[in-house]
Amino acid sequence: MREALEALAVEGLVLVQPNHGATVAPLDPVRLRDVFEAKGAIEHVIGLNAALRASDADIADLQRLHERLVAAEAAEAPQGYAELNEAFHLRLAELAGNAGLPKVYTRLQQNIPRARHRINDDPARVRASLAEHEGIMAAMAARARLDLAERLVTHNEATAAAITAKIGVQRGAP
Repeated sequence: MREALEALAVEGLVLVQPNHGATVAPLDPVRLRDVFEAKGAIEHVIGLNAALRASDADIADLQRLHERLVAAEAAEAPQGYAELNEAFHLRLAELAGNAGLPKVYTRLQQNIPRARHRINDDPARVRASLAEHEGIMAAMAARARLDLAERLVTHNEATAAAITAKIGVQRGAP
């Protein structure tokens, strides 16, 4: 148990106080900003490469995954939506054809789940996200690499803005 708490403390997820136990760490707005900035850079590279390297079958599979995401939203299933959204973005990273990108993307994503759940329960943000995904899929189908990269970065920025608004952080804060 002690080792598990220490590992969570290293990740910044819990605060361990000697003789007082552990508590869930508050969300760190600076760390969150840093993660989303790094994620934006990765998303850009993913967009540039995935549009070129994905096969037609890959794009069709991604479209089916997107359709499942839309169905989860329609069924008002936030947990299913969250899992499918994660799978959608990870699949895009895989389609970029660079073995390091999914690993880096996954590592960055592991830093934001507590913050992300705050917006997956917001129907307006979920609808906006799905509209952004429609644009992502259109760019992917057209193999428009610059458009895809831009749409992924914009989607990442919109997600970051929604999360920071929910936790009361002003964009651009130190």
